[in-house]
Amino acid sequence: MTKFPAPTSAVQAPGPVRAAPAPSSQALPLTGPDPRWAVSPVAVVAWLVVQCGFLALGLLQVPLAASMPPGSTMLPELMIAGQIGFAAMLAPLLSRSPATLVVVVAACWPGLLLAGGLAATPVSATVLSGLVVTAWIVALFVWIAAFESVAIRQTVTAVAILLAIGVPLLLYLVTEFGSPDLSSLPYASAFAPMPLAWNCVAGTANWAEALPMGLVVLLGMAIWLARGRQHRSCWR
Repeated sequence: MTKFPAPTSAVQAPGPVRAAPAPSSQALPLTGPDPRWAVSPVAVVAWLVVQCGFLALGLLQVPLAASMPPGSTMLPELMIAGQIGFAAMLAPLLSRSPATLVVVVAACWPGLLLAGGLAATPVSATVLSGLVVTAWIVALFVWIAAFESVAIRQTVTAVAILLAIGVPLLLYLVTEFGSPDLSSLPYASAFAPMPLAWNCVAGTANWAEALPMGLVVLLGMAIWLARGRQHRSCWR
């Protein structure tokens, strides 16, 4: 039997060694875009749905109270109620970033001015009520943004809902049912933003009632700035 020689492995001569590329002097930044200027699309869409919903509710002349005059739309009052109430309920969502705050505040003005124009409300009264709504949204933002604790943010949201919806709901019960036990409740409107904005529309606003809200905004802004939140990237 003929034996064939085993194949020998070819030995290749080592080629020239290539040097590793020198690191580029222009290194790409590792950080992404500043989250403070990122707008939350979910927050903006939810806020626009609120504006359109309450505007349609007023245009359809839905009777929301027995004392409501026939044919009355109460468009500015409905728009204010929707903006203040849903701003409190959606506060964690609307306070994602300062850019989201700017968009939300800017989006509340067209709907309010349109509602005031359709109801033939004086522009000055509509602007004053818009300032109250703006101050309320800013107050919610600074108080939520000032703290990282989820428990504290939930507490702020709960208190905001109580002031924004609880007090007007009790005022509604007083108007509809006239309970004598709640006869002193209208004095509590100084601590709620919705009655103050309604008084601005009616031209009966007492600006002494605006002092508590102004103090709340200033205190929240002072805490927010003291904690250095504007320099952090932990917006959630």
